[in-house]
Parts: sequence; C-alpha cells; structure tokens
Amino acid sequence: MSEKPSPHDSADASSDRTTDDSNPDSAGPNADRKTGPDSATEPDSPSASNPDSASDPNPPTDPDPATGPDASEVSFRVEVLKGATAKFLMFVVGLAGSMYMARAVGPAVYGGFYLLLSLAQFAARFTHGFAGASQKRLAETDTPNGEILGLTLGTIGLNSAVVAVGAAAFAGPLREYTGVADAPLLAVALFVAISTFVPMQFLLAGTGRVGVTNWIDLGRTAVRLPLQLTLVALGFGAAGMAGGLIAATAVCVPATLYCLGVRPEWPSRETAASVWSHARWNVLTNLTGKAYTRFDVFLIGALVSASVVGGYEVALELTVPATILSNVILDGLLARVSNLASLDRDVGPEITRGLAYSSLLAVPVCGLALALARPAVTAVYGPEYASAAGFVAGLGVYRVVQTQREPLNDAAKALDRPDATFRVSVVALAVNIVIGVPLVWYGSALGAVAATIAAELVRWALLHRVLAAEGAAVSRVPSQVRSQFAAGSALVVAVLAVRTAVPAATTAWYGLAGLAAAGLVTYGTVLLAIDADVRGVARRTVGDVTRAARVARRWSVSAVRP
Repeated sequence: MSEKPSPHDSADASSDRTTDDSNPDSAGPNADRKTGPDSATEPDSPSASNPDSASDPNPPTDPDPATGPDASEVSFRVEVLKGATAKFLMFVVGLAGSMYMARAVGPAVYGGFYLLLSLAQFAARFTHGFAGASQKRLAETDTPNGEILGLTLGTIGLNSAVVAVGAAAFAGPLREYTGVADAPLLAVALFVAISTFVPMQFLLAGTGRVGVTNWIDLGRTAVRLPLQLTLVALGFGAAGMAGGLIAATAVCVPATLYCLGVRPEWPSRETAASVWSHARWNVLTNLTGKAYTRFDVFLIGALVSASVVGGYEVALELTVPATILSNVILDGLLARVSNLASLDRDVGPEITRGLAYSSLLAVPVCGLALALARPAVTAVYGPEYASAAGFVAGLGVYRVVQTQREPLNDAAKALDRPDATFRVSVVALAVNIVIGVPLVWYGSALGAVAATIAAELVRWALLHRVLAAEGAAVSRVPSQVRSQFAAGSALVVAVLAVRTAVPAATTAWYGLAGLAAAGLVTYGTVLLAIDADVRGVARRTVGDVTRAARVARRWSVSAVRP
C-alpha cells in the first residue's frame, strides 16, 4: 500500500495532495457558475463564465517553447481532468493491491504498518511544510527556481540526519507501539523516501502542471504494487509493504526532477528569507496538521489496538474516491490563487469555483458508504474486517466536510496567511483531543471519527472567517454543492429501495457493484437535470481539451523549429 490521504489531509496535504501522503501529504474545475446569490462575480461576465476567456485583461498566451507553460497559462480544467484520471487509475490499482495485502497479513500486521507509516509521515512534516512554502514562491512571478530547489534539497538532507538519530534513540518504543520488528530502520527509510518525493512533487505542482505530478505518482504506484505484492507473498509482512513503497518512491524521484526542468543552485540570503517568511508558519501548521490528520490512528493505536487500526485503514481506502477530484484541484488551486494574488487580481471567484466542485465525488461516495458499508467492506476485504463498517460510514461523512475545507486552507496559504492556518489547526487539534479521547476511552474507536468530523466543521468555519478578513468573497455553500446534496439524497433513496426489494443483491460482489452503479447513475442523472452549471462545465471541459490539443501541437512545432 501507498501512503493514503489521511481523513484530514489536506494532502496533505495534502496536504500532501500530490501523493497519497497528502495530502498526501483540487476538485473545482475552472468552471463558470450559474447566476445566483452564490456567484462571486457578476453574472454573465467574462470572468464569471471563464477566467481564461479572451476578455480577460491578462489573457494567457501560447507557452514559450523554451520554458513551457507557467502556472497562469495552464488550463485548469484540462489539468484537473488529467490529474483525476491518473488518481482514479491509482485508486483502482491500489484497491486491488490493498485487498490482497490486507487479507494476506491480517488486521494486526496491516494496522502495524500504517502506524509505522503514520509516524514517518508525521516526522516528515517539517520538510513538507517547507516544501509547501517553496511551492508558493515557485508559483509566483520572477522567482529564482534553481535556488528554491537547492534550498529544499538542503532542508531534506538535514532533517533526514535528525530523524535517523531520533529513530536510533527510540528504537524500543517504536517496536512496541507498531509491533514491527524492524521499525527503526523502516521508519528512517520511509521518512527519507516520502520527504524527498513529496516536496519535489510540490515544486512541480507549483508550475501549474498538476496533471504531470499525478501521472508520475501513477508510475510510482505501478512500480510499488508489484514489489509489495511480491514481498508480502514471500512472507515479509509489514517490512515487505514498506520496502515496496520505499523502492518505488526512490525510482520516481529522478523523473520528477527531470519534469521540473530546474537545476539546483546555492540559495541566496534573499531567497532563503523569502521562503522562510512563509515556511515558518507553514511548518508549524503542517506539524500541527499532521498530528490532527493522523490523530485517529495514533489514538486508536494507543488506546485500542493495531488490529482496529487495520480496520480503520481499509475503511479509509474504500473512501479514497471521494478525494480523487478534490486532491487534484488543490494543487492547482494553490498555484493559481498565488499567481492571481501576485498580480493583484481578485481571488474570490477562483476559490468559490474550487468549492463548487470539490465535493462532486465525495457526496456520492458518502451516500454509498451510508447505504452499503458492511456488505462493501466484507466483500472487498473479507469477514475479518466486518467491524470496519462503522468506520466506512463515518469516514464517508467526513470526506464531504474535508473536501469543502481543504480549498479554504490552501487559499489562505496562497494569500500569505500561514499564521492563520496554523492557529486554526491548533484549535482543530484541541477540539479533536478534547472530544476524541473520552469518546474512545469510554465508548469505542468510532468516537475518534465523530470527534474528527466535529473538529473539521470547526476548522471549516474558522477558515471562512480568515478568507473574509482578507477580502475574498467566498460562498459558504455554493449552489452547485446544494445540488450535489440533493442528488446524493436521491442516490441513498434509490440504493436502499433496490436493496430492500432485492436483499440478495448484497450477497455477492457483482450485486454490490450493480447497486453502486445504480446509485451513481441516479446521482449523475439528477445532478445534470437540476444544475445547468454542471452541464455547462461538461461542455466547456470538452472544448478545453480540444483547445489544449491545438496549443500542444503548435508548441511542439515551434519547439523543433530552428
């Protein structure tokens, strides 16, 4: 298994969102919205219907053959489509791999690996936070990209040395907590791998080429999965799962650097100061954020058992499709908002567009999770994981809130308010601890998910206040999201009606697939019927793809001309 988006990431991400750590460590296409109270621009204006239209005062030009497109020139809808396609393929491949590995090693070993991975991800937050600041600076105009890359690589090296010393000092507790015999060595190797790969993906996304980052991540999945399956089949257990991830990540780092097309340079004092002015808060936010994002896993591992963590992780895997679209748009949104802000242009419409479509997949996934949780988890992972059904339903609800909160978080960072996102993260972590610990201690592990949902709602509300203070007019619940909720309700009704009428439909995987397909068809049909904006987005996306193909042909021709 790869490092999946934690239920709070924002991507990592996040968040590290360019990878599964995000989070992994982007769901709102650059689409126009129908006229209404939720519009952040004047109805029927060029910027409301298409920010890349010819009436834009600063229309994008054909890319320079020597440098390629920058963040302001890349069509957001096309990048979202490319990235979402790659993410979906990664999910399908990853789900197949997780099915085999979860069944092969059992809940205890499966949970132990994810406890170890979560610790490595938490330790990597300094480098990821620093890389997030580098990504923002890279997305701005007139920045020394080579110096930013050199500064990021130096930070990775220094932190790797610190983590190696820490793992050696706490070798015993690491083995006891995770149940993995080689925990210290694997923790360091995992840290070095994800602390190098994720920041390089951040920098590449900072150029606006989020589709490329996701295809590289797909390549990593294609390498990782056969390695993990082979090592697990040979009996290496958690060490095999970690080894496959480490090796695949190491292979893909050079590819990311090649696509970035920048040579590292020794950073100047001015460049270091510029990045650090944003990183000092971004690092704190990432450290606090990761403690928050993996708090469920840490808490369940400490107060319950690694076996229950294994159930939590398979539930997390089943709800990954909810974030496929939103994770892609988040990388592009940060780069685009940073670019617009550096040009003193209004960012409110861009953020609202992201919110309008960031939950497009999360809503139907939530509906299916509520209606089919137990039969789905037992069909995919086996009866050993039947107790994870409650996690599936709870995380389905969480994903909806998460995909509405993450664009706000990245927008605040893009507006140079990492201090505000840090304070919001601290409040959210406090809420999660105060509610989660007693619920798990006196109740059950499901209390951790309930506390997370409550904390995420608090975070969502506070981030809206931060953006309002910055003068960004952002709708709290865009009309498109309300349409998605209506279509999602129709999905639940349809699935439950069919399940009641045909009880045998949940006894086999093909019956479950049919139920899910019927629900998704209902969702899509209702959404298209009640929301003209969705229909318009589909038409414009096709047009964007056609135009992008023409631009790519012109660029390739001009690039080879003498």
